[in-house]
Amino acid sequence: MTAKVDNFSGISGSEGLIHQLKQDLQGRLFHNYLFLGRHHRRERIIRAFAGEILGVAWDKLEVHPDFRVLSPTKTTSKRSIKKDAVEAMIQEGERRPTVGSHRVFLLEEFSLTTVEGQNAFLKTLEEPRPGVVFLLTSDSEEGILPTILSRASVIPFPEMSQGELLAELSRRGFSPEKSRELITMTSGDGHRLLSFLDHENGIGLRGELFRLLGELSRGGYGYGRLAKFFLDHPDDGDLLFYFLESWARDVATAALERGLPLINEDFRGQLENEGRLLGPRALGLLSLILEHKAAFRYNGNEQLIFENLFLQLGAQYG
Repeated sequence: MTAKVDNFSGISGSEGLIHQLKQDLQGRLFHNYLFLGRHHRRERIIRAFAGEILGVAWDKLEVHPDFRVLSPTKTTSKRSIKKDAVEAMIQEGERRPTVGSHRVFLLEEFSLTTVEGQNAFLKTLEEPRPGVVFLLTSDSEEGILPTILSRASVIPFPEMSQGELLAELSRRGFSPEKSRELITMTSGDGHRLLSFLDHENGIGLRGELFRLLGELSRGGYGYGRLAKFFLDHPDDGDLLFYFLESWARDVATAALERGLPLINEDFRGQLENEGRLLGPRALGLLSLILEHKAAFRYNGNEQLIFENLFLQLGAQYG
């Protein structure tokens, strides 16, 4: 059950959590783990754990015959894991492992599983098959049936203190001044900040978004380019909406013309100009964005959502 390489090697922080998982690997594995809370290393840690169970490097899991991932899909108006997908997974878990003695199923964003799907999953938890391990992830307990919570080994990811965050940013080579600027940019949310920095092009996406928003403030057909930008990055929707929300908060702050601190200080000149152009209308930007963000998560017509959002944002400058 132990991999030839240490899959946890190179993961900084979360030493206590990793120690707990290693103890389980050396002793008795639980049938059902629930990894609870947001963490910039959550996926990496979970895959390291799965790799240790199956005896394979964590970055080779996708080709392992005994590893499967079940994620929410958007076949209807709302992303979810549906009952038929859960039942197909359970049926697959009834088969003997192809290699070794374990099969591992990773269920991402489990709180989005329908009630019918969770009830189907509950049946296999009541009579677990030896060698099958389920790894569930969720930002919170909300939406998960109490009967499933009671049958899971809950692994909570702790929040990062500002001291821990500053130490991590220092380890990555950021000066204290730049670290404080980055922390302000993400409103002190350490896991969001590190996820942003770990994104292969997070800084580039933010810069391009703000450039396009600047074009929108100058009129023309900027709304179409913004809609296309979001459509061209389907896997980065949450990150792009976060940047867009921070832009709206900053424009509203800049519109007050009091020289208050901004989240995106490096774009102050642009934000102050947009605040002057919008005036009191800047206060309604965030509500407009949040309304369309909710539609993005629960409606399949993304092109219509983005075009409508940026058309309305552009109209505020009229």
